[in-house]
Amino acid sequence: MKKTLVFLLVVFMGVFLLTGCLTKEKVEEPANDNISVNEYSVGDVKSEIKENYINGTAGWDTADPDVVPLRNLKNVIVVYDGSDYGYVYGVTSDGTGLYFKVNTNLEIKDTFNATGRPYFTERDQNKGYFEYRFSIAQSDSEVATTVKGNIPWDKADYLTMDNLPGMNNLGNLVIFEGKYLGKDNYGHFDFDLNNDGNSDVKVVKYSLMPALIENNTYEVKGVVGYNYGFKIYVGDSSFVTEK
Repeated sequence: MKKTLVFLLVVFMGVFLLTGCLTKEKVEEPANDNISVNEYSVGDVKSEIKENYINGTAGWDTADPDVVPLRNLKNVIVVYDGSDYGYVYGVTSDGTGLYFKVNTNLEIKDTFNATGRPYFTERDQNKGYFEYRFSIAQSDSEVATTVKGNIPWDKADYLTMDNLPGMNNLGNLVIFEGKYLGKDNYGHFDFDLNNDGNSDVKVVKYSLMPALIENNTYEVKGVVGYNYGFKIYVGDSSFVTEK
């Protein structure tokens, strides 16, 4: 009888200890709600920027790390290299792109992956013009570049008099055909799309353009940016061909 009681007591204590271990409160690492390492598309990021511009969200005009979450973008192809001045224009395979603030030297057609924070830069409050931007948070060595990519010109938006550079294609690949009129007073390249003698599209003066002949017609490939108005940024002279 005494052995039976001892055996039952041991079993009882074992069950008690086991139950206590299983029901002990789990201690978890605190989560940082501001960090996301999920992969996003450029289109997703641009939608976020637009939403926060419209809502006037504080911190989204400066990529404030206390407000703006980290985003991960992959397979971005450089289509205009201004990295000597701290920026590039990059697009993904669908031709959608934006302005990237960088701290590393990149080249045309470099394909890179980057983690950083989206933000906007307001350009014309009355018209609701703003730039879609992305500030890379990594150091030079952490920006992963891969092989040279093929620029997806087949996804480019074709510019016409009914589809001129604007907010609808800002940051994206575009192609147009127009007559070269010469340079304006600021050195930008003027092109006439409908042969009426007036400038319809401007290519920014910082573009890498070949020697052009006035009144000749050219096909021009580039990306829509903003420099005192919407202008085309041409990243390489090979992107311009005479017709």
